[in-house]
Amino acid sequence: MNTGIIAEYNPFHNGHKYHIAQTRHITNAENIIVIMSGNFVQRGEPAIVNKYLRARAALLNGADMVIELPTVYSTGSADVFAFGSISLLDSSGIIDNISFGSEAGQLEPFKAAADVLLTEPLSFKAAIKEELSKGISYPKARMNALSKELGTDCSYLSTANNILALEYIKSLAALNSHITPYTVARLSADYHSEDISGNISSASAVRKAIYVLSPSELPQTLSSCIPDNYLDDLLSEISSYIPTLDAYSDILSYILCTKPTEYIASISDITEGLENRIKKSDDFIKITDLLSSLKTKRYTLSKLRRAILHIILGIRRSDVILSSPPPYIRVLGIRKDKSYLLSDLVENSSLPVITNVAKDINTLSPYAYEFLMREAEFSDIYYLFFRKTSTDFTSPLVVV
Repeated sequence: MNTGIIAEYNPFHNGHKYHIAQTRHITNAENIIVIMSGNFVQRGEPAIVNKYLRARAALLNGADMVIELPTVYSTGSADVFAFGSISLLDSSGIIDNISFGSEAGQLEPFKAAADVLLTEPLSFKAAIKEELSKGISYPKARMNALSKELGTDCSYLSTANNILALEYIKSLAALNSHITPYTVARLSADYHSEDISGNISSASAVRKAIYVLSPSELPQTLSSCIPDNYLDDLLSEISSYIPTLDAYSDILSYILCTKPTEYIASISDITEGLENRIKKSDDFIKITDLLSSLKTKRYTLSKLRRAILHIILGIRRSDVILSSPPPYIRVLGIRKDKSYLLSDLVENSSLPVITNVAKDINTLSPYAYEFLMREAEFSDIYYLFFRKTSTDFTSPLVVV
């Protein structure tokens, strides 16, 4: 019995370790296979540590195999992120169940809401249109429309994990997948909590501590919420450089100065004339300042961060195809005692399997080849300020 988990581990903490352990228990899983974001994550930022170190953390703390979610999907809106992840699990041919964390802690509300989103009754479409006319964001408009359609309070969809849970259920249904969903209630820390508290704190709180505390304060602060077998690796990685979206401010400024408005309009997550507002905001020093000036009731910070990141990476709407899964499965890491999973994956997957980029890239179709080359370019951009080149062609499979 193999169970899939979809995660970012940005960074990996005790809450993630708990989720893996609970997942193994409730699904009676022999193996836990993680679909994990690469070097850029869904909130529209570079990951706080690279994908190889995060894969290693997962393998040291209960995961048996880690597969990369390509950047085109990992930086997308919730439906894009979910579709890319679920389609990889489904295409692998070796996954029986999926487990995800949620504040709701039960599946029934998600199934009812997913059915409405897939069938899109006329009354629901009309309700969304009415809500959007109020100038609110699409996620909030959809939540309000679902409440009207289902005759129940859908405010639970205001939290990030519940939104993703709904999209996972919707993608499973859309793909007619045989994979059985399970959900684990989030334990203790709120997703957006920025306080380190007890032995489980949110990723937001951990990131905040890393950004604001001095190197001398971090070991003691993080020791309560980061697994012991990963803490030294994490501290070592962030001691030299911590990736931030602001680091790309000059690059963004250059792109906005040299690319026409029509090009900006073609970028993924640029909608409703947002390209014009961005092009006019050419006096920013830092991206965070630009985001503050662009934020409205309609444009959430998460959407704006994704849009800005997509401009930097050059990800266009035409790159995001919700009817097509990623063209390959790239394994980032595996436990030594579970090496048989690689054979199982190669035998059962409907997609080509990559374990060594330099070797396997030449076996791919032209489309998959170009897709993987772009992923390597994204890694180049991620490592730009580390003063080292992309590791996609040189890093070996992570084995613990």
